[in-house]
Amino acid sequence: GSFSTVSIKSSVACALDLTGKIQCWGKDLAVPSNINDTSPYNAISSGNVGCAIDLSGILKCFPLTSWAGSFALPSNLPLMTDVKSVDGYVCGVSTDGKLSCFVMDGNPSGYNPPPANLGNVVKLSLGAWDNCAVNDQHGLSCWVRETNAWGYAAPIKDKVLTAVSGNANGCAVLMDQKLKCWSALKDDEMD
Repeated sequence: GSFSTVSIKSSVACALDLTGKIQCWGKDLAVPSNINDTSPYNAISSGNVGCAIDLSGILKCFPLTSWAGSFALPSNLPLMTDVKSVDGYVCGVSTDGKLSCFVMDGNPSGYNPPPANLGNVVKLSLGAWDNCAVNDQHGLSCWVRETNAWGYAAPIKDKVLTAVSGNANGCAVLMDQKLKCWSALKDDEMD
């Protein structure tokens, strides 16, 4: 088949085909019936809990593995343009560029909120511990998701095009298209 986007987290991958239909595969996949609906989607994020945004901007989430546990979406979520999820932690970018993050089990204890001064978010990455957002002014902000996790905020002050975050590390593509990476395992930046 032909696909427009793909997401891989934990042991599950999900992709959107060219009609917007969700297709998932991976180890321990337990695909629910609501993922097989005929609604087209324009954004997808996979993991133990998968989330997708339909064409009207409504966020929908669903268990993908037996480790997903119980969850509920917060009420009154804004319409979204992008979503990322990892281990039951979900962040979505609203149509006005604001970031909304929540924990699927409804208990925010032990989780750090994203920084308040993000601006209008245009790119988002959630890693195992670290998360990063790029705003419409090409500014990079990163934060450690869990209060007891060992993570590392990006030391990059340069303007960036995009960024990815992982397990206490990350990389950003700078405006001059050079790559700059960082890690908590090393005291300085890696160029």
